[in-house]
Amino acid sequence: MTGSTISGTISHSVTFGSGAYTGPLTIATTGAIAPTTADAAGVLMPASVTGSVVNFGNITGGLDTNIYFNSGVGVQMAGGSFINDGHVAGGAEATGGAYGGIGVYMTGGVFDNAASGTVAVGSGNLAYAVDIAGGTFINAGTLDISGNAAYAVVFGDVNNGATANVGTLVADPGAVFNGKVSASTNLADVLEFGSGSSVGTLTGIGTQFLNFAHFSFATGASFDVSGTVTAFDAKQTIAGFAAGDALTLDGFTEKSASFVSGTGLELTGTAGNVITLDLAGAFTTADFKITPSGANTTISLVQPCFAQGTKILTTHGEIPVEQLSPGDVVLLHNGEHATITWIGHRSLTPASHPSPEKIMPVLIMAGALGDGLPSRDLYLSPDHALYLDAHLIPAKALINGVTIRQVARHKITYYHVELTTHAVLLAEGVPAESYLETGNRNAFTNSNEPLNLHPDFARSLRAAGSCAPLVESGPIVEAVRRRLLARFPADTTNDPALTLQSRHDGSLIIASRSAIPGHLNADPRDQRQLGVKIVSITRTDGTAIALDHPDLVEGWHMLEPDGRWTNGAAIIPATLLNGQTVHLTTAATLPYRIAPQNRIAV
Repeated sequence: MTGSTISGTISHSVTFGSGAYTGPLTIATTGAIAPTTADAAGVLMPASVTGSVVNFGNITGGLDTNIYFNSGVGVQMAGGSFINDGHVAGGAEATGGAYGGIGVYMTGGVFDNAASGTVAVGSGNLAYAVDIAGGTFINAGTLDISGNAAYAVVFGDVNNGATANVGTLVADPGAVFNGKVSASTNLADVLEFGSGSSVGTLTGIGTQFLNFAHFSFATGASFDVSGTVTAFDAKQTIAGFAAGDALTLDGFTEKSASFVSGTGLELTGTAGNVITLDLAGAFTTADFKITPSGANTTISLVQPCFAQGTKILTTHGEIPVEQLSPGDVVLLHNGEHATITWIGHRSLTPASHPSPEKIMPVLIMAGALGDGLPSRDLYLSPDHALYLDAHLIPAKALINGVTIRQVARHKITYYHVELTTHAVLLAEGVPAESYLETGNRNAFTNSNEPLNLHPDFARSLRAAGSCAPLVESGPIVEAVRRRLLARFPADTTNDPALTLQSRHDGSLIIASRSAIPGHLNADPRDQRQLGVKIVSITRTDGTAIALDHPDLVEGWHMLEPDGRWTNGAAIIPATLLNGQTVHLTTAATLPYRIAPQNRIAV
């Protein structure tokens, strides 16, 4: 037979590739395979087979009487492909047995557990839902280890008596792993994030997902992954990291970073510790967007854009970017001409984005950069660079909170214009960069590539091919910012308007004005929202509340040698107050803006 469908109940093991089952095999929703022979596998797929099995029904291994884990297996495979849209389980532990059966035991082939599929252990003592000693297991469904089982997945289990090969586990969005996933400590097993054009999140690397030597972000996928520093540091390789992916290091706060070719991304923490992420790719330090937040740090790659409505100067005058087409000719800042080769576009709803601040547009008000610059309000993605003082400077590095500021939008449509070479065109009269191809074209709907569903449009600009150096901080940026700040000085006060406010739960709010230093100063790097710096907190009974108390969390920045900043609304929990109020001693305040300017004359 070239193909078979099982719709009834079969009480013996089915060996695919032999007998009646030599072609494609489908187990229908009404089909079941449940061997009555002890220790028999439900379905066997030898290494010699290349065909496929699709399961919509139920597959169960025979009673497990053996001390080894590969007895009474639901599906035992060494080759071929298996797609599970039904239920696969190991056999129950027999009387006098040692273990329940494994759901899937594989030394080769590809097992794809679809979103509606489940793989379970047999009832009884310890067993695994999946044992990978080679091959690839893709999970978009559920791995069920209800009972006494400790692991959802193990790699290269030594008890199975087989020589284990390197295995790959692919975690698709929505996948459920009820239990730990442990790679082999002797082999370089791979954990891959996503497949196809998927979008997802995976947490627990280093706590739930253990011992992996290689991590891989699937091409076209967009995944947010988080885990401990030790799970990613130095010994583990990270492949496929691209725009739209994000990696969060739990318990690590970045202070500085540098990408070293052949080594990886070297990160120095605020505690002085240095870690290295072995990120494969032709990156430079400027390619990475590194965002410390509390005790964690998130790393991503990004891409810049124009907002819809932005007028671009062409040989036929200024034309809104959405009306341009490949073949149109634009005028460059130096008077030369360039032909448009491609225009990318993308509409986004920030409220549905995991990090809205990455895509909220930056407004550069008319006249903010100079007389008639821009000629009209200009809206850019945060990392779109302007050409100022012979350098490319991202819009986010120019924010002052008044004439240049990030604004909220329910929906935003971005465009990017690619020319024959990376160059500086004129947008609302302002010199701004064109699109530079850096492997992130999938951030745009019309790229003909699998769509990155959660782009942040930040910079992935490399030195090679760039028309000018990129700078986000340092002397060049500070010189530009000083000119802009002097052009429209802000009205400020040094009075923090500090008050203590009681809450119904017995806690206190340390309330004050707040400011972002990076908006007021020439150096844009400090983007913290700061209220006042507290040097001591003393209850009315004379008891001091330590500034590093673990319950001081909400509204507090990290402790510094001379005190601790609030964000303008810091909470002292009722558990620390014992029904009393407190006396505060402040170490520092800031200039606080009191009269934001709403419009400037052009």
